Formats: sequence, structure tokens, C-alpha cells
Amino acid sequence: MKLFAWVSYLGTYYHGFQKQKNDENTIQGVLEKTLQILFPDGFSLKAAGRTDKGVHAKKQAITFLIHHEVDPHKIEEAWNKLLPDDIAVSSLHYVPDSFDARHSAYQKVYVYRFRLGEKDPLSPTVAFFPKEGFSFSSLSHALSLYLGKHNFQNFNSKSEDLDGFCRDIKKCSLKEISENEYEAIFVGNGFMRRQVRMMMGVALEVAYQRKEENFLLDLLTSPTRKVTKFVAPSRGLTLEDVIYE
Repeated sequence: MKLFAWVSYLGTYYHGFQKQKNDENTIQGVLEKTLQILFPDGFSLKAAGRTDKGVHAKKQAITFLIHHEVDPHKIEEAWNKLLPDDIAVSSLHYVPDSFDARHSAYQKVYVYRFRLGEKDPLSPTVAFFPKEGFSFSSLSHALSLYLGKHNFQNFNSKSEDLDGFCRDIKKCSLKEISENEYEAIFVGNGFMRRQVRMMMGVALEVAYQRKEENFLLDLLTSPTRKVTKFVAPSRGLTLEDVIYE
């Protein structure tokens, strides 16, 4: 039997989602440690994907196999009591055994939130950048260059990729929320390790006129791999949603 849940978390104090060897300070590590209390006879947990160190999630999708039938509502309630304040689960329900949290996903939605001006420690999901030199129109246009199917070999930290680093970006746009506060929205069929942060990092270089648009286009079209060194801070990035057909 397979259960599905949405997981939300503040990633500030975690070493990313994926469990690492000898390190329980990951989202997956905490989820499995608490699930072990509820299912001592065993379970198998999978997620829709990974988030980097310090990245947050509003709706990360997970599934886990169990050996006996349970009341999802009661398990959800008990699980949330065991989890720390910066991790929560919701909408726990049964799904067919054929459902795969990662491969059944149609699209993923990431949002990069940032503010121009002084840093605010009470806004842990928002990045902060200087006002001086920032161009909304330059950033908006730079982000639009990512739309469509591209080889993102220079926008991720993977050594190899089964899809040849190709991804299809359905939406990449900038929205002004209030004065000096913005959201960059990324929607695609999938994203690789650090990809969104690298896309954002390069676009910000263009927004501050430190790089020309041709610099971004060259990274996007170059047949030779030359991974960018520009990576936006993790605190501004949130996995907003995982979309299933």
C-alpha cells in the first residue's frame, strides 16, 4: 500500500532534502526518523525531487510504501506532532502502487522571492539585493530567454544527465509584488541540481549590468560545457508546487 503526502518546510537549517550518509540534518532524514516511530515494521519513502541546502518547499510531494492499512488522517495528525516546527505534512491519502512521486509529475513550479534593500532576518524565505543599479526590465527580459527547450548543461552541478541536460521551461517571468519586492516564477518539466539558482544568478548579473545578455545566451547555446559560477542565494528559492496530470 502506498501513501501520498504534501510536505512543506523551511529549509534554512537543513542540508537539503535528500538524506546523506551519516547526516540526519536533512528533510528526508527527519521525515524517515519520525516515520520510523509510526511504522516500526518498515516503509519506503520517495520524493518528487530534491531541493538544495537552504531551499524551502510549500508543496513537496512524497510517497511511502507501508505493510498494513492505516487511517491516513490519524497518521497525518500523529506525524505532525512528531515533526519539528519547520516541517509539516498535509493531505495524506492512498494512491495506486503504480504512482511515482517523481516520474508521475508533469511540471514543477519554483518561485524565487527577493527584495531590494536591507536584509530582514525575519524574512527567511526572501533574498536581499541592493537597489542601486537594478533594472526590472533587464531582469524580466533575461528570464524570458530561458523559455522553451534548451540544453541547460551550464546551469546545473550534475556530472551527467540521462536527458542530456535538456529541459523544457514553460514559464519564466518576473512579477512585482510591492515596492522593491519581487517574485521570479519558474515552471518546467523538471529542474536539475542548482539549476533555478544558476538561472537566477546569471539573470541577476544581467539585471545589474555586470554582464550582457549575450553572456547568458552563450551559456545557453554553447556546445562546450562551462558551468556558470553565478548562483543566487538559496534562501530566496521555494519549491512552490508539483503538478500531476
